[in-house]
Amino acid sequence: MSKRAIDSHRRRVAVWMTHAAGLMMLILLSGCGGRRAIMGRVIDETGTPVQRAEISTEPTTDIVLTNSKGIFSIRQILMDNGEIAPIETGQYTLTVRQLGFEDLILELDYDGGVVKLPELEMVRKTMDFDPTAPDPTQFKYDPGNDQTPIQGT
Repeated sequence: MSKRAIDSHRRRVAVWMTHAAGLMMLILLSGCGGRRAIMGRVIDETGTPVQRAEISTEPTTDIVLTNSKGIFSIRQILMDNGEIAPIETGQYTLTVRQLGFEDLILELDYDGGVVKLPELEMVRKTMDFDPTAPDPTQFKYDPGNDQTPIQGT
């Protein structure tokens, strides 16, 4: 083998070793356990995505909001010392909240990896109005005292 061929071979080995070291570092920094996430989509009774719904868990992970398509992903937990860690395996209670909807509560046994939940359907709240409540059109306000309503016209 010529000196030129040996030098070329050494350069290829050095490049390969550099790439292999970079790949190993990437694997180590990614946590070695693979991706961890609890993902899902929140919809209403008509199948319309519920935007900006709040998803919280017990035990506590990050609180996340759904996007414009109703999709959310919980990937990490903020530790007491301020460090960020991947979500841990175990039992979780997910609570989904959005103004105008009943809270949706789901029990989940998370074993790791990426878990995609079935679509979570929220039910709209029905507003109950007390028929004995006073009619606001029957009130007028004293211009001298705008804090106290006067009943009747």
